[in-house]
Amino acid sequence: MLFSPDLQFIYTLTDKQVTRVPVESCSQYTSCFECLSSRDPHCGWCVLHNICSRRDHCERADEPQRFTSQVDQCVELPVQLCVKVDATVAWPNKGKVLYNNID
Repeated sequence: MLFSPDLQFIYTLTDKQVTRVPVESCSQYTSCFECLSSRDPHCGWCVLHNICSRRDHCERADEPQRFTSQVDQCVELPVQLCVKVDATVAWPNKGKVLYNNID
């Protein structure tokens, strides 16, 4: 087994094959708690994108509170979807708007 020069991959060698494998698999974790509880030293929680990733794959990771590797810093942000619907019916109501801004 050998590491790549940038330490991002491991090369495994057999008599007939060389295989390159990433040193981390951060994307398998779907929550901050799962990600950071794994104790994978290559993974952390990218708050901006709500994903487990390597620090160098997290946009703006160097800004405060954008990337964490400590479980006690996990935050849960609720997402509320707002849907605005405009409906116009041509028949039998001759183009009158029946519903507008349904929430």
